[in-house]
Amino acid sequence: MRVAMVTDVDSTDVINRFGQPCPKPPQPWPNWGTTRSVVSGTISSVAVGTARGRPRDAAVRRRQNTARYARAIHATGGHSWRAPCHHEDNSFGLQLVHEPAQLGQAVEAVVTQYAQDALVEEYIDGREICVALLGNGELEVFPSVEIELGETGIYTWEAKYQAAASRPKVCPAEIGSGLATLVQDISVASFRACQCRDYARVDVRIDRAGQPFVLEINPLPGLNIHSTFATAAMTAGHSYSSLINQILHVAHLRCFGIGIPRPCWTS
Repeated sequence: MRVAMVTDVDSTDVINRFGQPCPKPPQPWPNWGTTRSVVSGTISSVAVGTARGRPRDAAVRRRQNTARYARAIHATGGHSWRAPCHHEDNSFGLQLVHEPAQLGQAVEAVVTQYAQDALVEEYIDGREICVALLGNGELEVFPSVEIELGETGIYTWEAKYQAAASRPKVCPAEIGSGLATLVQDISVASFRACQCRDYARVDVRIDRAGQPFVLEINPLPGLNIHSTFATAAMTAGHSYSSLINQILHVAHLRCFGIGIPRPCWTS
């Protein structure tokens, strides 16, 4: 079975002239070489609540008056906020602010550059754990991955795509077995609550008290060989090619009622 994965990182090319253009990243996209496999898009990550909680958030538009900013601050609580784009992925526009006076500037920066609302979200100070899931019925839950955030406290676009700013990944994450089970259970519940299909990645923050919060669920996570999803899958014993084949297999099974025969899998 042959599958073409098309990406267009040039925001001026023809594929981006239909619908809302894909915004430019803060810096040029990295050159992954000629043998890359990337599934990308402008689908927004979906924030989901669970019984264990999620950060409080509010969508804020540009030029809102001081009273509206104050209501957004009150709605989200806390003493620090992160403010990414409301409808983008890859941490576009993500900023961390610690003073209410800076919040308006952060929102204006997001809206001016990306022409959309900013998502003002309560900042959860703690560890960031990612859980990759594969399947539709019985889900395969890969070992969790911890992103070591360092002093920045957030996982920025630069940290994801620029070598100089990259952050270490620890897989499996070094958390207790009870907490690891809880994070996996929350991730599976989030996958099902959002009616995800085939594969997804759930990002969780664990605060200083050990309380997990769902940041978001990514129904179309990055799949290059250095991605968090691939790191988790390869720790579980997959090769990179077997991971891609398995994603295609479960999607084919869902759509057509029959999986892809093993002899058709590419190496």
